[in-house]
Amino acid sequence: MARTWTDEQKRVIAQNNSNLLVSAAAGSGKTAVMVERIIQRILDEKHPVDIDRIVVVTFTKAAAAQMKERIAAALSSVMLSEKNEKRVVLIRRQLALLENAVICTIDSFCNYILRNYFNTIDLDPSYRIGDEGELKLLMSDVADEVIEEAYSCGDKAFLEFVDGQLPAKSDKRLSEWIISLYTFSQSHPYPEEWLLQCKKWYDITTEDEFENSEVVKFTKEHVKNLLKAAIDEYKDVIEQLADVGGIDKYVPVFRNDLSLFEAAYAADSYGSLREKLQIKFERLANAPKDADEELKERAKELRDRQKKIVGKLSDELLEWSVEDNLAMIESMAPSAKAFIDLVLAFEKRYSERKNEDNILSFSDVEHLALRVLRREDGFTPAACELQSLYEEIYIDEYQDSNMVQELILTAISRGNNIFMVGDIKQSIYSFRQADPGIFLEKYRTYEENNPQADNVLICLHNNFRSRANILYAVNDIFRDIMHAGLGGVEYDTDAMLVPGKVFQPFENQGAEPVTPKGGSVELLLCRIPKDDEEEQEEKEKREYEAEAVAGRIRELTGDKPQMIWDDSLNNGDGGYRAAYYRDIVILLRSANSAGHVYAEVLNNAGIPAVCSTAYGYFGAPEIVEILNMLRVIDNPRQDIALAGALRSYFCYLTAQELAALKNSSKDTDLYTAVIEYRSHEGEEGFDTELSVKIDKFLDFVDAYRKKASYMPIHELIKDLIYDTEYIVYAASKKNGKRRMANLDMLVNKAAEYENTSLHGLFNFLRYIDKLQKYEVDMGEADTMSENDDVVRIMSIHKSKGLEFPIVFVPDMDKKYNLQDTTERVNFHVKFGVGLDMVDTSLRLRKKSFQKRAMAEGIRLNSIGEELRVLYVALTRAVEKLILVGGIADSKYDSSMERWERRAQTHGGDYGYVYTYSNYLDLAAPVFFKSVTSAVLELRTVTFGRGDGNVDSLDKMPETGTQGMDSHDVVTRDTLYEVYTGSEAQDGVASGSNSSDDGNDVDKNDDGNRELADIFRSRFDYQYPHELSTHLPGKFSVSELKHRDIDESQDEAVHIVQSERKKPVPEADGDTKKNMGAERGNAYHKIFELLDYNVNPDEDSVREFIHGLVLSGRMDAEYEKLVRAGKYVAFLNSRLGQRMKKAALSGRMYRERQFITGFPANRIRQEYEACDDIIMVQGIIDCCFEEEDGYVIVDYKTDHVEPDNAEKILKKRYTEQLRLYADALEQISDVKVKECIIYSVSVNREIKL
Repeated sequence: MARTWTDEQKRVIAQNNSNLLVSAAAGSGKTAVMVERIIQRILDEKHPVDIDRIVVVTFTKAAAAQMKERIAAALSSVMLSEKNEKRVVLIRRQLALLENAVICTIDSFCNYILRNYFNTIDLDPSYRIGDEGELKLLMSDVADEVIEEAYSCGDKAFLEFVDGQLPAKSDKRLSEWIISLYTFSQSHPYPEEWLLQCKKWYDITTEDEFENSEVVKFTKEHVKNLLKAAIDEYKDVIEQLADVGGIDKYVPVFRNDLSLFEAAYAADSYGSLREKLQIKFERLANAPKDADEELKERAKELRDRQKKIVGKLSDELLEWSVEDNLAMIESMAPSAKAFIDLVLAFEKRYSERKNEDNILSFSDVEHLALRVLRREDGFTPAACELQSLYEEIYIDEYQDSNMVQELILTAISRGNNIFMVGDIKQSIYSFRQADPGIFLEKYRTYEENNPQADNVLICLHNNFRSRANILYAVNDIFRDIMHAGLGGVEYDTDAMLVPGKVFQPFENQGAEPVTPKGGSVELLLCRIPKDDEEEQEEKEKREYEAEAVAGRIRELTGDKPQMIWDDSLNNGDGGYRAAYYRDIVILLRSANSAGHVYAEVLNNAGIPAVCSTAYGYFGAPEIVEILNMLRVIDNPRQDIALAGALRSYFCYLTAQELAALKNSSKDTDLYTAVIEYRSHEGEEGFDTELSVKIDKFLDFVDAYRKKASYMPIHELIKDLIYDTEYIVYAASKKNGKRRMANLDMLVNKAAEYENTSLHGLFNFLRYIDKLQKYEVDMGEADTMSENDDVVRIMSIHKSKGLEFPIVFVPDMDKKYNLQDTTERVNFHVKFGVGLDMVDTSLRLRKKSFQKRAMAEGIRLNSIGEELRVLYVALTRAVEKLILVGGIADSKYDSSMERWERRAQTHGGDYGYVYTYSNYLDLAAPVFFKSVTSAVLELRTVTFGRGDGNVDSLDKMPETGTQGMDSHDVVTRDTLYEVYTGSEAQDGVASGSNSSDDGNDVDKNDDGNRELADIFRSRFDYQYPHELSTHLPGKFSVSELKHRDIDESQDEAVHIVQSERKKPVPEADGDTKKNMGAERGNAYHKIFELLDYNVNPDEDSVREFIHGLVLSGRMDAEYEKLVRAGKYVAFLNSRLGQRMKKAALSGRMYRERQFITGFPANRIRQEYEACDDIIMVQGIIDCCFEEEDGYVIVDYKTDHVEPDNAEKILKKRYTEQLRLYADALEQISDVKVKECIIYSVSVNREIKL
């Protein structure tokens, strides 16, 4: 059946003699349109173009292969219906040429250019593309060489950079910075020029140069965008405050704020903008008692948020005056330039080393292809030749191009024959240095729908994938959050998705109950129990969400299944069917960290699920065991690898045997203990069976050490896997098919290694180590087929270009990863290299203006990318879209109120999106709008405790006339029972005799009764040591401590009050800290370093503390958080004198770490029936030795009243100190005679 094209698609297919940019929305059929356009070009009756005179550049090899297949299928289809013999001959010719047509990735195309024009740049044509691991290893070696040479030269600027920028006097990060900046520079067409350009910031000496720099221009634009958002929101709120029923008392203050914002917005220079933002906000008057509570809260929330934004801009981004910045640039210039020179030296040396081995990286291939095609005065003869050869150039996924690729492809064009297709809203590969700005520039400058123009823009809005309701929901969400400044495009009417696919109406002809097709777009909120809010691991939070997802999947595939449209039914005519597991996908921002949690929870719930990740291969147990064995074969004196090998399939030592083995030679390494074990024969405790195992293992290692000297590595690994029958062992384990595939992948990886310039087992292991270090992981082998009935779990990035009937998008509450904004050294394509300003003489570090502005730029780019990632995720769904997020129980009400306020807000989107850094805060407000174009449903799953004490919801939010509410309250421990309880009943055969006690057997059938009794006895079996299976392997003392401390009394909350009201901000970052906890850390740090010879007066103690800062032993911010008088009181106390005596005699031990075992019933009351050993670890603040035993001292900074101090602190910490005492006695064999709490708050010792 012939396909029907929309008017926009027809224009794309027909447009000729111009450059054409197609902005193709998700699901708009861009690939089909591109294929049709190519078919019409090569079969054009007047001017046919051979397929080998067309270039098609795709983003992936899979896309290139798919494009060839589609073109071949389209040509074959046309040929079947073609009657004209000449056209049949033409089609056959195109099919013959198709095999060698240039339909490939940009890397392959550049390689094609080099293979054909290598002579024009004096390139050895026998080059090969280096393996990624090989190149990583080479980069690491070259970086180390360059660093070593720089140290030997002793350049002052370089040494200042090292001393000032590297953390903790370690140069381990320097190699990583060099490689990172080099890699970053490769996305520029001329990397060396860009690196030299980075130096120019540090040549700025005048105010005009500073004012006209790119970084200052960006800063002013960014600040004004935030001010514009504030102005828009303020105007909206002032209108409501001044309206009838508003709050008149608030109006003057809000108008004054507005005038200050407008004055700052009008500033035209850095200096004036900085001055205008020194805003002192007036105090807000008290609202009348009968004031609209909702309006009052909205106004206060807006003002508080804007005060924080302005405060951050004023105190951080615009902290320094122009004069201060110029002075800072001057002081930073030598060390910054030294670092850039180091990267340039690395680039030169790395290039030389690659030339020696005649290898190229992919970036080399691109840059060399650029050299083939372009020179300073224009195009080369090679470029001109290719321009005459290629009639049209097609670029797929154009939004993910970079400037190198842009210059290459424009060099082979004639200026009017490039077809570019993409969607700026789906540009999600900035981590690969993709530059969406290239697409944006053309999007803004090309003429829309003008076929006569030289550069034409055509937009495809129709979505032929999803149901209308999903598209309306996506529009509703992104209309409020995606704008030109954030996301790269204004999500207006032109950007909105338009339903293009017509779904047939559903008619339920059977008796089975079903859920209608499509339905609402859901937001599934998981309320995290109060007890789990604090200090809860990310994995545990995800388990709650995963359990909610499991329950929802049960509903979608259960008694009333979700009905979905299937085009393959009824001989291709399509029809409805119930949803299968394979119709469902769970899309995660990062499947590497969260995917396996979801897979485990779903599998435990009886839902088959498979997680597909790009990482995890080197962590697979079978790969770990083989690599450990290879490390032992290479060098057995590696304790960790040897221990792993001894415990593995290749030796089978138990944990007890391994401990006994090491205990036999306590003062040696593990390998020595292994080879000396036989010498202990006849001694007490000698194990003959263990000795036999060890002898066999040593013989095994010796045999393979000999093989390693002459066998290729891949043959050695194959021998180790197959000849030892390890492959059979791996296959017998859970997921055996995948384990076997993983082992085969390792053999193949070793074969690839053999083709590199490296050789030998030692270098292979280094090669693998570098792959792991730089996260060049392949992901575990994928053994799943398309028809396997399993729920698929994958990353959003991997889902791009795919579609699924039912899509879950969980982890909506996860904060964006903004780690790049906090790095010591930052890079930005426009702003260069950003460093801290460091005064090494004063040991003072400040974030420079450039680095802060760069961090803001990176933050904005990251937020924009996150918006686009979310867009990709939501547009994968065909029938059903379910968003899932977790929220702490204590924050539930405030979050719901905030989202409801946001739903009623008009304007200020830039500020809101800038402030809130997770998907949930961006998407949730739409579910509270009074009018939406989509049907939305909010479901709240409240997890209670296992004892059945379930929190109830007193009030549910109203989602408006078009919304629906659904709220489920379940306990976590019974979640699966709630969703699977009906299964047992469904499994009972029709007509069977069901007894009241659930025994579905015929009571008159003795055989059945006997069989039922056997089954019941087996299935009802209770493991007698069930409690032991739930024991943690290890506890920290802090975990046990928090069990006995009420959260409101936690040390991290109530800390000794400081005289200073405003805490000192962190000098090395913008991250806000819990200043109470920081103050506690400061007191503990000084106690740890305290010199007991210091005079016990405040001046001497202050001088001592300041000396700790100057010597670099303590952070400068700690000095501001403590009071010297507290230490004076301590030194003059009786305890202080005792500790001084012990310290001066060398009998004091500070920060003593321990790890030891205790019976479980000693740790917690609920384990009273279990005496298994649990490891407990902790750190004792201080202990000192006197004649008759140890004294333990624990410093506590809890803020307590003097009258109740002893009672409160004893109650909180007695158990902790007793554990310390027991542990110290175990490891020292010396009695602990006394445990003392020293309360800093009340300057008193408290004996237990």
